[in-house]
Amino acid sequence: MPRIKVIFNPAADRGHAREMAPQIKEWLGAKGDIGWAETSRPGEAVELAARACEEGYDVVAAAGGDGTTQEVVNGLMIGRRGEIGCSTLGLIPIGSGNDFAWMMGVAPGVRRTRNRQLVQAAARKILEGKTRSIDLGKICDESNTCRYFDNGVGIGFDGIVNIESRKIKRLRGFLMYTVAVLRTMLYYYRAPLAALELDEQRIEKPTLMLSIANGKRYGGGFYVAPQAEADDGQFDVCLVEQVSRIEMLKLLLLFMKGTQASNPHVQMMRARRVIVRCDEGYAVHADGEIFATSARSLTVELLPQKLKVIV
Repeated sequence: MPRIKVIFNPAADRGHAREMAPQIKEWLGAKGDIGWAETSRPGEAVELAARACEEGYDVVAAAGGDGTTQEVVNGLMIGRRGEIGCSTLGLIPIGSGNDFAWMMGVAPGVRRTRNRQLVQAAARKILEGKTRSIDLGKICDESNTCRYFDNGVGIGFDGIVNIESRKIKRLRGFLMYTVAVLRTMLYYYRAPLAALELDEQRIEKPTLMLSIANGKRYGGGFYVAPQAEADDGQFDVCLVEQVSRIEMLKLLLLFMKGTQASNPHVQMMRARRVIVRCDEGYAVHADGEIFATSARSLTVELLPQKLKVIV
């Protein structure tokens, strides 16, 4: 039986995750003792995961959504030993979107926190211990503030959508992000001029949105990079040029299906390193968490095979 530390976020899924705590303890505790820690503030899961590494836990399980998972991943990298995270990452998807857990085969489709069978299945996967080594990303801004991410970074329109989604209190998951997209369209429609470097390729053009993806989807079900694989050693990059509001609506439908590459205003590319410069500044999210509200310079690098995950 591996030593398991569960880092539980009771605020996940607008607080609805709280009711799952007794069941998770029962399902994992039935096979042996588990360590348990609950977060009480943003960023605390980073500290708890790093401490779990120091305490020698074999598995550190993120019980929450994509934001909780990202914090745990950052903690594992801070406390890493050698070339990979110091502990294996486990996933108990009880957040709003759970896109990373879906990518790892732990959360099928768009699911709800209170589906106990799916959460119990995730706990069972942790006990079975089948693992996969995946790539990670690292993003840094002009002040050298850096963060690791497992799924994807959204720059520009995408970043504003993430900020807007936090103002919506009564909705969750895919519907919440869809409403946030529609709201953002009302006032964020002018693409600032950006200078981009994708490995050796250089591009300078008005860029409304730039998604740098390790996984296929985020935002609870928007397929920003349908061809992406988390262990192929490259990011999939989606660039959207200046478009009209009507064209934005068309693109919204395409992103829901992952067919946006058919639109002439969309470029799909691949790279291991992406540099973005924009004098006007971009809003940026990493794995659905706000990274910056007005970043003028960003460097995003791929770190191959850096994290072991239970799948």
